[in-house]
Amino acid sequence: PVRYVVYSHWGADHGEGGAVFADTAEFVGHAETVAKIQAAADPASPPPTILVDEPMALELGGKRVDLIPANLSDTDDYLIIHYAPARVAMLVDLVQPKNAPFRDLLGHPDQMIERFQWMDDHLDFDVIVSGHALPHMLPTREDLREARQYLLDLSDAIEEARQAGHVDASPEMIAATRTAMEPQYGTWRRFDQFFDANVQGMIGWRAGQNLRTT
Repeated sequence: PVRYVVYSHWGADHGEGGAVFADTAEFVGHAETVAKIQAAADPASPPPTILVDEPMALELGGKRVDLIPANLSDTDDYLIIHYAPARVAMLVDLVQPKNAPFRDLLGHPDQMIERFQWMDDHLDFDVIVSGHALPHMLPTREDLREARQYLLDLSDAIEEARQAGHVDASPEMIAATRTAMEPQYGTWRRFDQFFDANVQGMIGWRAGQNLRTT
């Protein structure tokens, strides 16, 4: 029997339908997940009753899975899930091989940079389970480092554009940052689609104007 269902975070494309396990399983999720699932009012998606607001572990059959809140913003509900014996970590949505970050970023960029470094320094893994990571569905440690470097390089490009006199998030700033980033990252999936929003998101998060609730 399934004993635990762990929500990586709440999102309809990741979390619906867990009620099929409700006869035997307890539901586990970030403390921020509860209100989001309740707001969805989906009877097939039970809210978690085991809440994760600080690092904890689930143990079953002599095996241990570590759950760590990602802490990417004041309202995010992402969990880092780590199973050391198989050298696997799970962080959904955030690390996708050679993919530009989603829209205006799923968390505060400085906290994402810090958390990616923490994972690299402290977790024993070869692959990351991510989702939305086409065409390569299992990011590696190197992909984690590249995702972190993208954010660092974007931050530097924004600052250089400011020093050149461009107004934050203006067409001129976006053009200048794109020129700086494109040689390294222009071939990444969704770069053309999301780059402008990445610039706006990094500026917005740091200005306290982009606090996501989903």
